[in-house]
Amino acid sequence: MTLTSPSDQAERIAVAFARILRGAGLDVPVGAVVAYAEALGVLGIGQRSGVYWAGRTTLVRRIEDVPVYDRAFGAFWLRRTVDAGATDVEEEHLTLLLDDEDMPEGEEGDTLEERDVVTVRFSPHEVFRHKDFAAYSR
Repeated sequence: MTLTSPSDQAERIAVAFARILRGAGLDVPVGAVVAYAEALGVLGIGQRSGVYWAGRTTLVRRIEDVPVYDRAFGAFWLRRTVDAGATDVEEEHLTLLLDDEDMPEGEEGDTLEERDVVTVRFSPHEVFRHKDFAAYSR
């Protein structure tokens, strides 16, 4: 007869939940799963709120992944059924205006309907979003 400690149980649960998240399309690194298992070992699995927030802070790396995490959490921890085709995200269509250096001054492209205008700034040299923090140097 083999007895399992609470930390062994927390590790098994963390690994199983990470598999669910990966199956749902989230990028869940091994280090995050280890941190989640440690958090579950400390918190226990008796309090749903603690289990939810421990997972959300250790396993979710991008804010865009929160709805996927929420559905996976409901399916795994609350035994809710998940409709694979269901989506909580409403599609939003945007019109993007570019400053085109090739377009002669005063010449307008297609006229736009009156809508709310959102100004977006970006750098063509943006690399920080996808760069590994360990690769940074002074």
